[in-house]
Amino acid sequence: MSAYLRSDALGIAAMTITYTVLCLIATLALGFLVWVHRERKSYVAMFAFFMTLATTAALAQQCHLLVDWRNIKIRQHYVRVHRRGNPELNIAGANFGVDPVLFYIRYYCYIVEGMLAACWATELTVSVYQLHPPRPFRRYGSNVAKITCVLFPIIQLGLLQSSIVQSSVPGFMFLANFTMAISFFVVIVLLFATLTKYISTKRAMMSWHVKYGDASSGSDGVVAPRRNIYDHWLIIRFSMAFFVLGSFEFIVIALEIWSAIEDRQAPGPGPDFSWERARRDFCLFMPGVTPSLLAFATFGTTRVFREYMYSKLVPKRFQKKTDLGYTEFRVENPSSAPTPRRPSLANVALGSNSGRGSSYGRAMAAQNEHVMALQNLDLESGLGRLKECDDEFSLSSKIQVTEVVRPKSQETDWDQESATTARAESSSSKK
Repeated sequence: MSAYLRSDALGIAAMTITYTVLCLIATLALGFLVWVHRERKSYVAMFAFFMTLATTAALAQQCHLLVDWRNIKIRQHYVRVHRRGNPELNIAGANFGVDPVLFYIRYYCYIVEGMLAACWATELTVSVYQLHPPRPFRRYGSNVAKITCVLFPIIQLGLLQSSIVQSSVPGFMFLANFTMAISFFVVIVLLFATLTKYISTKRAMMSWHVKYGDASSGSDGVVAPRRNIYDHWLIIRFSMAFFVLGSFEFIVIALEIWSAIEDRQAPGPGPDFSWERARRDFCLFMPGVTPSLLAFATFGTTRVFREYMYSKLVPKRFQKKTDLGYTEFRVENPSSAPTPRRPSLANVALGSNSGRGSSYGRAMAAQNEHVMALQNLDLESGLGRLKECDDEFSLSSKIQVTEVVRPKSQETDWDQESATTARAESSSSKK
């Protein structure tokens, strides 16, 4: 094996391949977590699948480069000499044989991931701002968007292989990069709008709850017995994922520009077998596989996934109830959680002021937010809301909660108004 690669470059090759394997394990773990939690059609699942595909193709190309490096360099020099000026060399390089196939698999996955990020940002913005698109869009929009993200890049890459497109360098570069560039711009705008709403809501001391990804319920109002894989850090997690994806797309475009500049120079008299070239060949794989590792760090560390990994990886005798968060707050039957009468969850979610104009409306809103917390098993929010809505409503006896006592000095106007209303109703009932 070492006969085909310089001995002083084996360390770089081993480090790059090991890092790629680590990224592959991370994205496989993310895909497994999403699969067992029955979120197989979610955006996280699609990200995990295409990142796994791209990382696998990168690993295969690295192994091929390791075992046949000198022959690959000879063929690349031949292609660079005879196809000089072809714009395809700027994105695919002077690859030959199976390497172009592996590269285009990776490039296809990169385009799909960029489009998925734009579609996810759109749905998240619609959910945050409580927009009401037409019913067909609400029912079929997500599935149509995902199918488009999968099929459109195939058409795009097919057009890149036509001789008409390859005859024009600007046209080829525009067609190769416009999808990722547009996706990058869309995510920037929508993420800025979402973060603006997030900051304004926090400054107004309002509750932040994004209905995106909530557990679905049937026509009888009973919540399906599955836990939401998202948490209240969804906006922050998505922002981190966008930053990583945007940085990667910037690197891809920068490498294409660098390749175009390098292609203008006359090729050398023979193949380049230097140590610098070998190091560069392997190090260029690292930006493409890094999103797989960061995707697991971003979406694979939600509370639900952490608890699942804890229960499966840590031996039973070392597990504690408090580590899973069920000591102070326990729901024996999630489907038996109290269902609010009115206003609906849609009216009291983020950005809506319906039902908050009176004491009754505010208490109703508090109970609705508490029910949301029960559905998502958001323990801290559930504990905080129980005390606030206790003056107006009695909750189901099947919910066992540790009493939360708030000092009298910290009582809000809502608490005082609720207490005054309760005393007035009590005195009138006695009369």
